[in-house]
Amino acid sequence: MNTHTKPRVYFAAAQGEPGRNKFDRISELLQAASVNERFRAGDLVAVKVHWGEIGNADFIPSFFVRHIVDEVKKGGAIPFVTDTNTLYRGTRHDAVSNLKTAAQHGFTPETVGAPLLVADGLRGSDYREVPVPGVHTQSARVATAISEADGMVVVSHVKGHMVFGYAGALKNLGMGCSPSGSKQFLHANIRPRVDTKRCTGCGTCFKHCHFDAITMHSSSDGAHKKAQIDLKICTGCGECVGVCPEEAIPIDWGGKPAATQEKTAEYACGVVAGKEGRCLYINFLTAVVPDCDCSDWSDRPMVPDLGYLVSTDPVAIDQASIDLVLQAPVASW
Repeated sequence: MNTHTKPRVYFAAAQGEPGRNKFDRISELLQAASVNERFRAGDLVAVKVHWGEIGNADFIPSFFVRHIVDEVKKGGAIPFVTDTNTLYRGTRHDAVSNLKTAAQHGFTPETVGAPLLVADGLRGSDYREVPVPGVHTQSARVATAISEADGMVVVSHVKGHMVFGYAGALKNLGMGCSPSGSKQFLHANIRPRVDTKRCTGCGTCFKHCHFDAITMHSSSDGAHKKAQIDLKICTGCGECVGVCPEEAIPIDWGGKPAATQEKTAEYACGVVAGKEGRCLYINFLTAVVPDCDCSDWSDRPMVPDLGYLVSTDPVAIDQASIDLVLQAPVASW
């Protein structure tokens, strides 16, 4: 990025029209950002996506990813579609289940027009150490297939998040391109606690905890059970925060989550290192829901579908995305 000029963010509204559909709009944005000048013929280009957890229906559909892949191919680059394994033990915890989930959600080599790779290997242990000028860390572990790619197209679904508040290009870079063990490091400062006054003992958090860190205990009056979190076992993934129907497991936004956000930004620097001028970011401001696509459910959007943004700068595109969401009317249901 040229630090002497402001990075440009290109926007197209979500609606289509006769003779200029949504795919045409996305193509126009990519051409405005000189997509075919970013990559050389023969470059291996990682198209970083999130194909969603089973039960979720808010992720970016595969046919949009196919269109982006086709645009990248026009310049002679060789794209592959990729994501990493998860920290929690859901349907994407290892490469085998991850690719099965991708296929169930419509992501196959045939549908996206490119090979699919799980970038951090079979069990999330395939990575490269990359030096970063960080405060929390001096090196980032980046999934090997992403680290060794010649360039990247980062396709992000803009939404809310139980730990970050907002999730877009930067989270897709820092958290989404790291192996499982590094996701543990990034989450390590998060330690959710139960507000026993709000907890009704429904057991939802207990059922969703992938690490057996939550147990149910009888309350002092014996009337019903309360959830308890064992902080020695808890990984800080934040799943319980997102699923609690009573909001009885809050996060202190002024404290430890800030460190997770800062570390993720430091990791984002490591992901793009060596790819200067060969990264492109696409944010989808559609189905802007409160929680991450890692959730195994779908919520209602908070605002109407707004459109698509493209930039060469992840900070600029995320700021523009936040501005558009905050200015949008609240969705009527």
